This record gives sequence, structure tokens and C-alpha cells, in this order.
Amino acid sequence: MKFIIAGGVAATFNLLLMNCLIEFMGFDTPILRNVANVLSIEMSLLFSFFLYRILVWPGGNWTVREVWLRQLPLYHMSAGSAIIARIFIVFPILDSLLIDYRINTLVGVLINASLNYLISDKLVFKSQVKDSKYQNKAETESELYYPEGLAPALENSSNLPMYSGRDKGASLSTKNGKVDVLSVVIPAYNEEGSIVYTVESIAQMLEEKNIPYEILVVNDNSRDRTEELLQHLSSQ
Repeated sequence: MKFIIAGGVAATFNLLLMNCLIEFMGFDTPILRNVANVLSIEMSLLFSFFLYRILVWPGGNWTVREVWLRQLPLYHMSAGSAIIARIFIVFPILDSLLIDYRINTLVGVLINASLNYLISDKLVFKSQVKDSKYQNKAETESELYYPEGLAPALENSSNLPMYSGRDKGASLSTKNGKVDVLSVVIPAYNEEGSIVYTVESIAQMLEEKNIPYEILVVNDNSRDRTEELLQHLSSQ
């Protein structure tokens, strides 16, 4: 839905820019109108790219190398592929079937938007989701801080219980001082770049120590794909 709304805003921007160039800036000859068309298409592509980048696929890396040298060229290719498919495949096929041109155009627009969305999601903005399956571990560890401090906390070389019997709040302790279940609570706000690896790291460490555990991630109204990634992780 965000993609459709952003696309409508970008289309409106395209029309307004065309009107401004032709009516107010004198681009009113056949050649200049074509120039206005090219300029308005390019400007609307840039406008739609940043709309999608902010509203549909938020977060991620905003460096010049990532945005201008990788994502923008790929986005142009994505939009161009969708337009080429519409012009040379969808429209001719439907036209040969004697489909009314208005229905043909509507179907073409829908297919165009769908292709653009799929290509953008899988190719252009793929790096927005950085979890352990998409990011090299060495790169991840160099950028993020993971719970390496958890390991010393799990070591108990003495014979003393982990919880004192005098502590009335130690409801998880048993008679022999061991923990029945270790609950790990993690607040998360826009953590799509690290939450999956963080949860997996904690789970792996606790499983290696044979400690019964549960992990509760509190998604604090994140605006990125934190919740989606957590739901996928939970189902796994």
C-alpha cells in the first residue's frame, strides 16, 4: 500500500513538473516538449526513489556509494525493465487479443507497478535487511556490538548457587540454586540490521551451555522491518 501511494505521489509530481516546464518555462515546441518529458521522467524517478527509500524500504545505509553508485542505477534498471515489459510484451499481447486500450493501459500500469516493486524489493533495496543470512559475519561483527558479555555471566566455577536463598525475589531459583528458565528481554526499535543476529547469538550461546531459556523481544513500534524479521525468526 505504501508503494502504491508513493507511486501515485510520484506520478502527480511528474504531471506537475511537465505542466511547469511547458506552461511556465516555454518548453512548447515538439523538440522542447520531448526534452520536458525526459526531464520530468528522470526527476520523477529520482523523487519516487527517495519516497520508496524513506517510506517503503526505510533504514539501511545512506552513504554516497550505497545510494548513488549502487541503488540508484539499479532502480533505473528496475523501472526501465518494467516499462520495456509493458511496451513490448504486455500491451502488444493484450492488443492482439482485441482488449480495449483503456483496459490494456490499466492492466499495463498494474503489471508495471508489480514488476517494479518485486525487482526493487529483491534487487535494489535488498541490503536494507541485514541479518545473519544476508550479511558476511566478519562485516557484521565489525559494525555491530553483539552480546559477547553474556559468556562470562554464564560461568559459575564456584559451588555457590546463582541466587541467594535470602533473596525473596529469586522466584526462578530451585532448591539446588539452579535457574529453571532464563528469560532474556530485549527492547527493539528499528533494529532490522542487528536483531536477527543478536537473537541467534544469544540462543546459540545458551543452548551450548544447556540452559533452558526464553527470549522476549519487545518491538517498540519500529518503522522498519524489525517486526517482520522477528516474526520470520519466531516461525523458524
